[in-house]
Formats: sequence, C-alpha cells, structure tokens
Amino acid sequence: MAGNIVIVHGRPGKDEKGAGVSDNKKHWIPWIIEQSILLGLDAHAPQMPEPWEPEYRKWKGELEKFGVNDDSILIGHSAGGAFLVRWLLDTKTRVRALILAAPAKSPNPNKEHSEIYEFEVNPLEPNQVANITVIYSTDDSDWIVSSSELYTSKLNAKAVVLDGMGHLTLGDMGTQEFPELLEEVKKAI
Repeated sequence: MAGNIVIVHGRPGKDEKGAGVSDNKKHWIPWIIEQSILLGLDAHAPQMPEPWEPEYRKWKGELEKFGVNDDSILIGHSAGGAFLVRWLLDTKTRVRALILAAPAKSPNPNKEHSEIYEFEVNPLEPNQVANITVIYSTDDSDWIVSSSELYTSKLNAKAVVLDGMGHLTLGDMGTQEFPELLEEVKKAI
C-alpha cells in the first residue's frame, strides 16, 4: 500500500510556549501515527514553527517538506485544520483525503487574532480532494462548532459529530485513542 499521512497540530496557548511536550506529540497524534504505520502508511506529524504565533508562510514551508501529493491523507487539528484548508485553496494540490478535527476558522474572540485564519473558505477545485471529513464535538466552544459547520458546508464535507469530547484533546477526551479518526483514515485508504 502506498501513500502518506501528514498531521498538522493546532495552536497552543501562549502559556504553553516552551513548556514540555512538543505540539506534534500531544493528544491523539502519537496514537494515530502508530495506527497509520500499522496500516502501511508513511506517517508524519511535523512540529510547526512558532505554533503559538503561527505564520502561514512558515507553516507552508514545513508542510511542503513532506511530499504531499494525490496519494496523501492530511489531518489538521484546530488551527492546523484552518492552515490545511488555506494551503489546499492556495496551492491547488490534489490529495486523497482531508480530515479536519475540531477545525478553527475565525479566531477565538477571547484570544488574539492569528493570520493563519485570514482566508475565505471557498469550495476546493473539483476532484482536488477525494474525501473530506470534519470531526467535532457538540460540547466544544461555540466558535469551533460554528467553524466546523462552516467547513462542512463550504467544502461539502462529511460531518462526524461527537458528544462529550470537547476540543478533541487528551484533557477533554481522557485518552490518546481516537477510533473515530482512525475509522476515517481507514475509509480513505
């Protein structure tokens, strides 16, 4: 089986800057990497540059080191989801699947604005992405729920709506295992 999977983590809070575990090793990311390798995928989760203050240009440069192509599965969590949608709209790159987990769009009104969100969500090019899924929980913040609904609508995506899992983080889910995400990866390969 050919193909690769690239996971883009979200934006940590300013209070997490330089504190402990790298963002690409948090929450369910190590587990989904391990499961993807067992499925025969070449799996990566790059540590994005300056994630607490993401710059599109820098994140774009990091992502493009991983040979994303029409056989790739992209997963983005929170701000990572916003970044991937913007990148796909910008580059017109064809990929096998895009899975957005609790994707952000408009910045949280309680935090400072980030330029990672500065784009208009439009439909992707026809046949650019074979499968698009948005996974979110009804008990996430209102702005993440509305962002998830926006992506689902504008990208004509499948929605996987969960309950009681918050922002799909280890703290909210209580586990690193994310079987709903793994199921979507399996459907894409």
